[in-house]
Amino acid sequence: MKMVIESTLFPKAMNQSGLSTFIYVFRLVVTAIIVLLFTQRCSAQLVEGQKAVDFGGGKSDIGLFANAGFVFYLPGKFSIRAGSFFETGNPYQFSYRNIGFDALFRYDLVNLYNILYINPQAGPTINYDHISPVKKAFTSSFNAGLKLGIEAEALLNEKFSFIAFFNQMVLARKNFGNQRYNYGLGVRLYIGN
Repeated sequence: MKMVIESTLFPKAMNQSGLSTFIYVFRLVVTAIIVLLFTQRCSAQLVEGQKAVDFGGGKSDIGLFANAGFVFYLPGKFSIRAGSFFETGNPYQFSYRNIGFDALFRYDLVNLYNILYINPQAGPTINYDHISPVKKAFTSSFNAGLKLGIEAEALLNEKFSFIAFFNQMVLARKNFGNQRYNYGLGVRLYIGN
C-alpha cells in the first residue's frame, strides 16, 4: 500500500523535465499543508471585538488587482469587512484602471477545528472606472452595485492567517460591463480585540 501511494502522489523527481519537477514539488507542499492542517490544533479563535487587517491580490476578468481591508468581528458568527481595491488591465488593447471601496457583511459558515473558516460575504460596492484611449464621454465613470463572494481562511496562529477568495460584482451601470469577478490570495494580520 505504501508503495502505491508513493508512486501515485510522489513520482521520482530524477530525470524529470522542469514542469514535472515543479508538479512534484507542488504536490509535496500541498501534502505537507494538509498534514499540518489536520494534525495541528491552532489556539486562535475568532471572537467578538477582534480586529484584523488584510492584504491580497490576484486575477480578475479584466486583468490584475490588489486589495486591502479591515475586519471587525461581531457577536455570533458575523463580521464586517471594509476594504478598497485597485484593478488594472488592457482589455481590447485599451488601458483600464478601477478603484473601488466595499463593505462586506460576512458569516462564518464553516469552522474546522478553529483552523479553517469558510465565510460567504455580501455587501455594497462603489467603483470609479477609467479607460483610455476612448472618446472623452466614455473615459471615466462612477458605478455602484452589489458584491457577493466566498472566502476561505486558514489560521496559522493567533496573529496570522492565509486567505483565498472569489468575488462577483453586479453593478448598476453598463459602461464597462456590469458583471465582474476576481479571485486571489492574501494574508490577514490580527491586531487584537
